[in-house]
Amino acid sequence: MRLIEFLVVRLFNCVKMLQAPAAERNKNPILSILRKVLPPDVQLNGLEIASGTGQHVTWFASNLPNIIWQPTEYDQSSLASIRAYRESNDEIKSRVKPPELVDVTKPLDLWPQQVAKLSHYDFILNVNMIHISPYECTIGLFRSGQQLIKENGLIILYGPFSIDGILTPESNVNFDQSLRARDSSWGVRDTRDVGSTAHQFGFRFVQIYDMPANNKILIYRKSSP
Repeated sequence: MRLIEFLVVRLFNCVKMLQAPAAERNKNPILSILRKVLPPDVQLNGLEIASGTGQHVTWFASNLPNIIWQPTEYDQSSLASIRAYRESNDEIKSRVKPPELVDVTKPLDLWPQQVAKLSHYDFILNVNMIHISPYECTIGLFRSGQQLIKENGLIILYGPFSIDGILTPESNVNFDQSLRARDSSWGVRDTRDVGSTAHQFGFRFVQIYDMPANNKILIYRKSSP
């Protein structure tokens, strides 16, 4: 009977485990950068803002055993998928906390208490969010990071970016136009604007990495006042 119950639970979880093709393609390239910028020999606490399907956070947890992850999502319908990925493996479950509903534009006192732990996180990871959300979300990301991240901690952003006002290649220009046509508050962000927002909340630019499919990773570090 226990075996049947186990199989039913696994089947139910598999049904809820959403698959984003882009997440499947970019999870290993992002992992390679995380391995470069995060120390492998100390226990870390990571906060993922906009965890999507849950593919990323569970993949990183399975490959970076020194990190305890807190996934979050604005879209409540995605929480079931994140939970299903988390519960698919006991080892992953021990490194990934239950996902929480978070609106990054809201002040921290409106966040779940399990997430809003001041100076608790060594880094925040945010993948493919800021170009498909109003810029208030980018502001909220750095504003909350100022309070949640430890001194010298990182904000790690992944997605398409224009560099100092120049957006290339043509496919990214077309992508930007399609985003703005869908919602005028969306669009590929420029490194100058993101850098200015980061500086406003006490973060300094560290490095940029070129990624597949014309994406970038931007690294910002929390600085002393």
